[in-house]
Amino acid sequence: MTQIGESMFVAPEPTEEKPEEEEKKKKVKLRFSLFFDGTLNNRTNTAERKANSDVYKKVQRSWFQSFRGYGSYENEVSNVGKMEEYVDKACDVDNSEAFYVEGMGTIDRSTDTFLGKALGQGEAGIGARAKSGFNQIIWAIQDWYQPDDIIIEKITIDAFGFSRGAATARHFINYVLDEAPFQTYKLSRQLKRVGFEIEKIEVEFVGLYDTVASLGLPIEHKLNAKLLRLNAVSFANQVVQLAAAEEHRANFSLSNIDSAGGKGKEIYLPGVHSDIGGGYVDNALEAQIINKRLRAQLEEEMQQLIDAGWYDCEEIKIDCPEKGNPRVPKGSRICKLVVNRYVAAEYDRIPLQIMAEFAREAGLNIKSALETENDVRDPKLVPIKDELKAYAKKGGSKPEDWQNNKGWLPWLRHAHLHYSAHYSSTGMEPRFINGKRKRLYYDG
Repeated sequence: MTQIGESMFVAPEPTEEKPEEEEKKKKVKLRFSLFFDGTLNNRTNTAERKANSDVYKKVQRSWFQSFRGYGSYENEVSNVGKMEEYVDKACDVDNSEAFYVEGMGTIDRSTDTFLGKALGQGEAGIGARAKSGFNQIIWAIQDWYQPDDIIIEKITIDAFGFSRGAATARHFINYVLDEAPFQTYKLSRQLKRVGFEIEKIEVEFVGLYDTVASLGLPIEHKLNAKLLRLNAVSFANQVVQLAAAEEHRANFSLSNIDSAGGKGKEIYLPGVHSDIGGGYVDNALEAQIINKRLRAQLEEEMQQLIDAGWYDCEEIKIDCPEKGNPRVPKGSRICKLVVNRYVAAEYDRIPLQIMAEFAREAGLNIKSALETENDVRDPKLVPIKDELKAYAKKGGSKPEDWQNNKGWLPWLRHAHLHYSAHYSSTGMEPRFINGKRKRLYYDG
């Protein structure tokens, strides 16, 4: 009798033979994190200004270049520009890389472009920057591997952005994943064209600072969510948007992340657009005209702003014309509400740290130096930082949570938050709805 395990022959299961060349190929997993900066945010140009380099001096002294603009040199590095530098190699993949893409309207070591900064179009516009990030991935893979040596088992994508850069990050996801038959920039299609086999692409984490989908003329902005396909965030596993609760400029409407459904977390924080995304220079002078109305109306608003903590009595005044039409009573003349104050710029480190915590939870390897090198210096900000971090973990955030004068909010506004809406520069004007400063919100 034959005993099992001695000399009994069991026929092996038939196996499908793989081509010899396929057996030689190594399967690899890759991860790419793209960081799209905001309009007139460019950390290379900021570094040139800080170094007072020849490039910066040349941009300053040329009348033509000054006319085109060099605002990107004058800004501080944004939270997007900072965070990319702290992304370390991922431990659970074969290769990973983070890429920084300069903001709309900017070109490294050159002047800013009008089309890019004003309309989000042209060589430094939203579309061009999304394609730039897309190409960075292709070039990195070609640099690392030969098509005959590997099969790409999985590519994991993360996308971050601030302002128009947040809209670009969302547009970039559309480029990567779009199934439209004539979509040229779909990542898997492009990789196959250059010889690579690709099995899966996944968008893991999308981190947004205050999405402003400003493309073309203002009249077109309500159409931009569809045009740019901002709802591409619905394909991501996790989406976080940190939004400014006190922004109300007419050209800075917020595109929400409702399309992400239960995978999205939208968190409103005190402050305006660049208080959240970064870019303000520390202790810069805020000297501007913030309203133009009848004196009686401005007196009421001035007191409201003082009560809210934005200004003290010495930093805000009403400027009325001494001379005017003699037939118009002085009380009926249009006056200006003028402010002058210096504002610190370290509050934006709190949103940076909040975003880093969410990104780590999604598997990004972010160095702890991000917190140690970008921590708040003002001791009064420390408990506020802790409270905002705890708030960010909870659900149900809304802008009204911070549109009051409770607790530490008046102090925070006066010491650390900026007042972005004014009449001293084109495009910065406030939006008024029924006489009140209001921001518009669009579904994205």
